[in-house]
Amino acid sequence: MQHPAILKQDIKYWSAVGAAYAVSGTLMACLLTPLAAVAIGACAIAATAGIYKHLLPRAIKDETAESRLVQRGEKLRGMLDRLIARAGYKKDVSLYTRKAPTTSAWSMLDLIIADEALVRVLDDDEMEAVLGHELSHVMGREASQKVTLLCTPIVASAGVGILSVFNAVAGQGAPSLPVAAGLSLAAVFATEAIFAYALRTREYRADARSALLTGRPGKLVSALTKVTSIDQNGLSAVDAMFHGIPVPLEPEEKPLQRLLSHHPTLRQRVAALEKLM
Repeated sequence: MQHPAILKQDIKYWSAVGAAYAVSGTLMACLLTPLAAVAIGACAIAATAGIYKHLLPRAIKDETAESRLVQRGEKLRGMLDRLIARAGYKKDVSLYTRKAPTTSAWSMLDLIIADEALVRVLDDDEMEAVLGHELSHVMGREASQKVTLLCTPIVASAGVGILSVFNAVAGQGAPSLPVAAGLSLAAVFATEAIFAYALRTREYRADARSALLTGRPGKLVSALTKVTSIDQNGLSAVDAMFHGIPVPLEPEEKPLQRLLSHHPTLRQRVAALEKLM
């Protein structure tokens, strides 16, 4: 049975997924014929499937080409293997380190990449906590869900908007141009905001699973505090796409920035972890 902290985030996540599809589906029902709605939906699924099939493997190849595979017997690999055993995860997970000007770690499909600078900055227990966090993302197949599940309603809403605006301009019985454009922009914004919310629930979930796997939630707190206090410029495009831009130590986010952020603030994450102490 899932721990209540993890179950809570799962419920929030799947509720957000349902809400995103409800928004895009409602937009289709309002602006398109059934046939056009089916066509747009099929195109959205095909587009996200294409990203998953072609762009993800390419991104993995590019990143691992400049990274070093951590071998069996190395201390960092041993940390991950112990976490995998505790979690009862049956699939192999590759671990890489890379030279980069950042102190980040991220995961994609069945691999984890950690910056060498991160390994130097954190102590062993803190590094184990970070690996536990990333292992949670791997176990949840979150990279594939992010592309194929969460992006689909955003792509669909954008497609509906383009088609409905085109129809309005052409005078083909669609709502007026301002109505079509307004509804479409609202739906794209709403699905993007829901997408960001869903990703934030995954971060809370990964934090909770790491704390449960290591038995030391305080070590994840100290790791997050160290990392978010370091200059965070210079993230690669892959970092930004698949791991998100880390939140500053004391964020001064505007409401819109907070709404669209893929990560909770440090204060929010620490507050959630303190409940597990």
